[in-house]
Amino acid sequence: MCLPQAGDAGAQFVREIQAKPSLGLKPVFFLDDDWKKHGHSIHGISVLGAPEDIPKLRKEYQIEACVLAMPSAPGKRLQEIYKVLSA
Repeated sequence: MCLPQAGDAGAQFVREIQAKPSLGLKPVFFLDDDWKKHGHSIHGISVLGAPEDIPKLRKEYQIEACVLAMPSAPGKRLQEIYKVLSA
């Protein structure tokens, strides 16, 4: 599972699923528009790049789902990311 946003909402989501292993979800990496977060980790999950990197990362990781945790993102940005995820 990739998480295209390494902010508060993404961090909270990871805390929740790590606290409930019975859900069977495994966060693999974060993506974030903020390049300053790239190379860092949040709750042990690496921030690998931007949402536009998903085509490259699909080749390296077995991604079954992505969670958009971007509550303050404008609709246009969400549509851009959705197009990248849908390609």
